[in-house]
Amino acid sequence: MSENASKRMRADSGQAPITPISPIFSKSPQMPSQVITICPEGDAIIVASGVGGRAVSIGLRASTELLSISSPVFKRLLAEQQPFQEQGALSRPTRLITLTADPGTALFTLLNVLHLRNEVLPARVDPKELSQFVEIAAKYSCLPAASRAASPWLDHIYHRYPDPPLYQMAKAALVLGDAIYFARFSSRWVLEADFSQQSTPTIPMNHPHHRLSKALLQRQMDGIQALRIDFDDIHSPLADALSSQYKHYVDTPPGDDGTSIAMGGDPDAEYCVSDKEGALEYLAALRDAKLWPESLWPRTNLAAITDLVAKLRIPEYDASDACHFCAHVDEEFANAMDDVRLDHKDRLWGLCLECYKAGGIRAEECTYQHEKPSSQVWLVKLKGNVSGQHP
Repeated sequence: MSENASKRMRADSGQAPITPISPIFSKSPQMPSQVITICPEGDAIIVASGVGGRAVSIGLRASTELLSISSPVFKRLLAEQQPFQEQGALSRPTRLITLTADPGTALFTLLNVLHLRNEVLPARVDPKELSQFVEIAAKYSCLPAASRAASPWLDHIYHRYPDPPLYQMAKAALVLGDAIYFARFSSRWVLEADFSQQSTPTIPMNHPHHRLSKALLQRQMDGIQALRIDFDDIHSPLADALSSQYKHYVDTPPGDDGTSIAMGGDPDAEYCVSDKEGALEYLAALRDAKLWPESLWPRTNLAAITDLVAKLRIPEYDASDACHFCAHVDEEFANAMDDVRLDHKDRLWGLCLECYKAGGIRAEECTYQHEKPSSQVWLVKLKGNVSGQHP
């Protein structure tokens, strides 16, 4: 049946003809004077303030579909807005969201990340900008995408930025779920935080980051204990050389009487002093370097102690008088120092992301590889913490 015939039939029956119903749009809201296009086909205007440091409101044109896919928070906000028809626009209706309370530059960066505008992302950001970006990404539940974008920024801050705020960066890496830089920044905090002042903020028990603060302080105390064990290994060959167990006559095994004629000894034989003199010389070197006794350790931070270990010059000792039964303290001491120095380079001083989230040491392999001795208790399970909850 033709359209005209249908109209005649409706007119004959006394019914009004059907006319197409146009969508009802809300009254056009106040559009910002300047709009930056992130997505040319975008049907959403995000109003932000402070973009690029300018204290004015600026519109950011974005895609409703992409924002809804990327963020459940944006999806809910967009659904709550009535669409309107932009003046002179032929495209589908537009939704406007005002988010002027958020840091504008961080919001602008996040929208570019979500729209895969990698070519306009900054090559580097400072710690404050990164923290704001992470907070915005967490607020709008966009952390997976934000984490991929933030990795080079974390890398720049870690390697190039002078004196970065280590606790804030460790917290940012934790929120982003970046296992590598969480371990790196937390390790630097443990090594560089001053003993005399707690560089983590004083955080109330009910604060979400109280657990992170407490775990870092615990790791610093564990680091001191680990250094004590290291120096036990360093002192061990020196203690052996000075002990009565290793005391011996020249060319005579320990425990044998080198002066016994009946045993083929020499009545004028003397004790071999090669090991003893070497051990005393190495102890003197440790004392001069303020590494022994422990009371001479620097009272600043762990890094000051590990730096002294790395820079210690082992004195040259002439062991030409050593006999066959000497402990060769020069070789043993040098090997112990090399082992400790290598361990300091490879040791995870800070926190592993997966182990931290698990509330203890995981049996499975972690993203950041680290030693997992079963006897090592380096992360205290806090009362009231449910496994898997963080931070």
